[in-house]
Amino acid sequence: MNITFSYQRVLKNLFISTFALAIVMVAFSSTAFADTRSLHGYYDRTTDEGNSISTWFNSTVNMNYWQNASVNGSSSAFAYGPYPDEIELSTKFQFTGFTLQIAAPSVVTLNQAEESATYKTKVTNRRENVQDYNNITVTGNVTGYKQAVYASFKYGGNFYNLSAEDSY
Repeated sequence: MNITFSYQRVLKNLFISTFALAIVMVAFSSTAFADTRSLHGYYDRTTDEGNSISTWFNSTVNMNYWQNASVNGSSSAFAYGPYPDEIELSTKFQFTGFTLQIAAPSVVTLNQAEESATYKTKVTNRRENVQDYNNITVTGNVTGYKQAVYASFKYGGNFYNLSAEDSY
């Protein structure tokens, strides 16, 4: 009788340990914290000359917490009405976490110290400045992401600056 009792207790402890280990493995597995989200930012205004201008971005962020993240999408600055002399557009990709390493296409400037990347473009005598970006990636212990777009419109000697941001 004593042998059976010990055998049942061993099985019970083994079951509890296995169950607890399974919960821990699921909680800390790489897919337990995987997520895909859409980020959007938009801002518009009317200039002193009466021109409507706007800037926006729309991105998809695939984040696998504690391992990696990637960003794909587009940003734009648009003038409704007369063409501005120039439009400068800057999109900033800001990651947070530990021991991060950022990679991006060559048109994007990386700043590993700030854990960010910036894509800048400038057009003259055009109504729209558009940026399409793919494969802005980061590896390491990723915990968050913020994106911002900055647009500067020049009409003669006047500059109008717009910005919009969103975070994950």
